[in-house]
Amino acid sequence: MDHVTPKSHKMPQDSVSDKSQRRASYLPDTQDERFWLHLNELLQTHPDLASQPRHPIVFAAGAPRSGTTFLAQTLCQYMESTHVDNVAAKFWLAPVLGLKLSKKLFDANEEDISFRSEFGRTTGSDIHGFHYFWIHHLRLDQSGALFESLETRGIDPAIVRGHLAAMTDDAQNTLIMKGYYPSYFMPWFHQHIPGSVFVLIRRSPVDQARSIYRARQAYMTSISDWWSMLPPEIGELRDLSPEEQIAGQIFGLRRMYARQMTRKDVAATWVDYEQLLQDPASCLRQIHADLQKHTDLPLNARGLLPKIERTAPAPLESDVEKRLADALDKFSIWDEPWEPSTA
Repeated sequence: MDHVTPKSHKMPQDSVSDKSQRRASYLPDTQDERFWLHLNELLQTHPDLASQPRHPIVFAAGAPRSGTTFLAQTLCQYMESTHVDNVAAKFWLAPVLGLKLSKKLFDANEEDISFRSEFGRTTGSDIHGFHYFWIHHLRLDQSGALFESLETRGIDPAIVRGHLAAMTDDAQNTLIMKGYYPSYFMPWFHQHIPGSVFVLIRRSPVDQARSIYRARQAYMTSISDWWSMLPPEIGELRDLSPEEQIAGQIFGLRRMYARQMTRKDVAATWVDYEQLLQDPASCLRQIHADLQKHTDLPLNARGLLPKIERTAPAPLESDVEKRLADALDKFSIWDEPWEPSTA
């Protein structure tokens, strides 16, 4: 049974992008952050460490600007499911409470999937990355932790499993989550979290690079500042040009996913972003069939299709386009085929 134990915490720190380099309009309000931290400390719950998820947990994941948010929104619409929205995400130390509060605020039978986002950021009842939950429970307080074994760092799988089990019990159906951080540790989730499955998405590297470049322009104080997910090769990329950093980020993460998906201890499938836009019905049927192969838990589809309003990003200045094209060509040697195990 859950119980409340106020405890001193620090606000989870973003280990993927440096908030100190963001434009002021994209920085969190420190007073607001302190309020939510204090509230979470007061409401913190502890799960039953012996519990097991009784419904699937589907993680939608992919490199930045590859269509991950759209994929997650699409899965929420297509499947009988529950997701962590922008209200529930505020309660990273009391996740079931957050889900319950969200249900009271939004009509659970008419989930509002807007299919809108700003560089992956959504609002209201739309799906949220639940970043603070993962940063806290996977102890991702430093960027290097992304590439270290969770076992060697002493992460207790029973705590993570217990929270996810409690969330699926409350939802009484499939839980769909954005797998931003979990996607670094897919074998660990396969081993320790029964019913966890991953859907990864890939996009045209040219369109993806353009979109990442525009995200840097929008979010960061300088185009040279790193934005979003770190690939394992980050040490090789830090001192390169922005265009080379972006190309290395795209292909480094694609290679990281490819190497995890070929392992037999990972339950995953993948989809092409452009194909999902062009033929969502067949793509979603295939995703659903692939995921069901990986879990014995019920994974039901209601068959609702997404609203397609996406367009390819407009070209950048010609000199930037040239540098991006050269960089993508240079780092394309890192790319590897995605061939998930069928075991």
